[in-house]
Amino acid sequence: MRNTNFVPFLLLSALCPSCGETPAPETTAAPMFSIEQPVPPTVRQRCFLSVTTSGDGSITDSMVVALTFLGDQVTGRMDWLPGAKDKMM
Repeated sequence: MRNTNFVPFLLLSALCPSCGETPAPETTAAPMFSIEQPVPPTVRQRCFLSVTTSGDGSITDSMVVALTFLGDQVTGRMDWLPGAKDKMM
């Protein structure tokens, strides 16, 4: 005599473990940069030098300009170094 109740029980037991609740996916870390985060402004520096010499080369004036750019703000310094003192009349 065959046991016919064994086959459905075997199929049911094979399928039941796969029918359970699926685990919730773990949350991933937020990306380093998102749209809401402001981008830090870049800092740039520029320096300029102007040297003016008289016709015979005896007197030399110098002008140095140093600029710092931070976003849309500009700060700087200008130094003028005369080669000789002007006479007061």
